[in-house]
Amino acid sequence: MKLSALIICYVIAHVESTCNIRLSSNLAERPTISEKIGNHYADVPGDLLQISLETYEEIHAVCETQFSSPSFVTDKTSWTFKCTDRGFANPNYVPSYDYYNSRYNSRHEANNNEYENNFLLTCKTLKWNLYESSVNFSWCPHPFVSYLLARPLQNAEYQYLAELCVNINTRTIVSMFYMAATRVATKLYPTLPGKSSVSEIGNVINHFPFYNSIEYEYNNDQIKKWVDFAKYERNSLLQNTQYRKNFDFEFSRLLEVSWWQGLRLGNWILYEEAFSQHLNATHINYEVLSGVSGSVAVPIYECSSHTNRTMTEVIDKKGRTIPLYIWQYLKPKADNQNAVVIIGINTPFYNFYNVKDLIFCTNICHTIEWLQNTDYTFSYTSMGVIICCTPEEVANSKRLEGLSLAVQEEAEEIEEEQAVTVNNTTDEE
Repeated sequence: MKLSALIICYVIAHVESTCNIRLSSNLAERPTISEKIGNHYADVPGDLLQISLETYEEIHAVCETQFSSPSFVTDKTSWTFKCTDRGFANPNYVPSYDYYNSRYNSRHEANNNEYENNFLLTCKTLKWNLYESSVNFSWCPHPFVSYLLARPLQNAEYQYLAELCVNINTRTIVSMFYMAATRVATKLYPTLPGKSSVSEIGNVINHFPFYNSIEYEYNNDQIKKWVDFAKYERNSLLQNTQYRKNFDFEFSRLLEVSWWQGLRLGNWILYEEAFSQHLNATHINYEVLSGVSGSVAVPIYECSSHTNRTMTEVIDKKGRTIPLYIWQYLKPKADNQNAVVIIGINTPFYNFYNVKDLIFCTNICHTIEWLQNTDYTFSYTSMGVIICCTPEEVANSKRLEGLSLAVQEEAEEIEEEQAVTVNNTTDEE
């Protein structure tokens, strides 16, 4: 009996010593959180709605802006929450002194508890606006339209979240440019002078309606059957949750493309995880140009005997297609890293294609150090084939149009810089 009572007392004490933190389901309000394990910190999964800690355990949270709750950290951008047997210590707690009893007492005022527990941990959100640029980006050729996600600052400057290239006729994204960095707001959102005049676009949700892939209509019954089999779904071009959170809700529809689930939930998520780990390990910032290209085709047969097969492009009655390639051009802001293009082949019909028609550049995934523990599945067709190529080879192939234009512009800029250097050296001599 005494042993049972002892166990019960221990369990109750153990439960009462737990510290709880609640998290918002709105990704834009969630901080980046890491948990201390021994002498190291490990990222906490981004889908949790509550974190429970025991005494002496701790987490570190970082906001790109400032905390909006709890109240004792609202003036801070980062904080380490250490669990004690009474909860989390409030650094702003100020006791009152009881002169009659010669002791300190709690003032019992609002926001002046010595310890806090079971609170909601949130960040202040940034308000971004959509602007149309009067001049197209070099990687966004006519008739596509160039947009900025930004917010105005003083002196005609803008703080940028992303640049978007949109097919205005189908109201779908073609490509986007953004910064990939590790938990540093000023690096994620560069401040640059306005390159051209811009006009704000309001009522974004109505201008860019939600498209559901299952609502697409096709003139050919065989095409419809193949598309139904493939189970394409609309989802964000930007799959990394750390960067996607600013686009959720108002701007989420701007980024939606038709994904084959095998690729998105297979090799692409493995690539994204490896890239995030690389960013956090090296603290190297990347410029990322991400986009879609090509059009998925399906095998169409002339008769029921399945002879005389032809690969036919999938186009619905409104002229919309399903992208064959989903890609990212990663350009590191460091001299000791090489740029690379990651290309996902967005079709379950890989084996119906002539491989030479699909693969247009030399695969170098195995040479990239941060992919060496991941790329062994990249050739599995059921998980979505992924290849890695040099930007120059992709540009020469002209298969990814926007990327080709970006690489070409960069090459011309380098040639101009080299020419200026040569001229300056000649003048000095």
